[in-house]
Amino acid sequence: MKEAIRLAPEEPIGLKAILRAVETKIAKVEDIAVMATRPEEFNLPAEPIPDMAAVSTLMHEGVTCQEIMTIVNSGELPSLKLPENQWPLVQIMDKLGHSAIATQVIIQEPKLNLVTAQISQVPITVNESMDKFISTQAIGLRALLQVATQKAVNVSEVATIDKTQELFPSNPPTAEFLKIDTLFKSGVTIEEIITMGATGNLPILTAPETQKALVHLMEEQGFRATVRQV
Repeated sequence: MKEAIRLAPEEPIGLKAILRAVETKIAKVEDIAVMATRPEEFNLPAEPIPDMAAVSTLMHEGVTCQEIMTIVNSGELPSLKLPENQWPLVQIMDKLGHSAIATQVIIQEPKLNLVTAQISQVPITVNESMDKFISTQAIGLRALLQVATQKAVNVSEVATIDKTQELFPSNPPTAEFLKIDTLFKSGVTIEEIITMGATGNLPILTAPETQKALVHLMEEQGFRATVRQV
């Protein structure tokens, strides 16, 4: 989900998720504001407590979520629109158990163009939209690289031989794993590796059909939280 926010920095996706949750009465602004007072956990660059208090007052006065978005877009309540605050706000929603709302907001964000119609004109589901995002943005590969970086281990240690053969029985990307390990040791960053992969240097690991398998692998290995941060 973090990659989705990076791709639409001008859109306050975290704020939209909060407003959606409050509007549907599954969360309270006050509870979210309390969570936001823990910058050491959510790394909020600018604590949005005063602006959240203003949102709570407005909603109690009958102002709708759409009207609040209009107010925010006009320049009021600036901390709630800061790009660097959006991911921490999404993390707060996740901590409160409302990650599904955040996922829905991301899927429906027009700037990301994830909700499209099939040839039959039947809209694709939320799960299908998320699968599309995972596939097109190399989320599986990003998760693998992030885990290797955070744990300070080789990619080939994260993706063990047994698991690799299970996921890729006909064409295991062993050589590509070793190539990534070499790149990391040379100081190449995750984004640089992703860029190299997009130009054809990692054809198996960047293939759209590979991404869900890599995500599944990371989650199965106990790195679900890292996958959600990608």
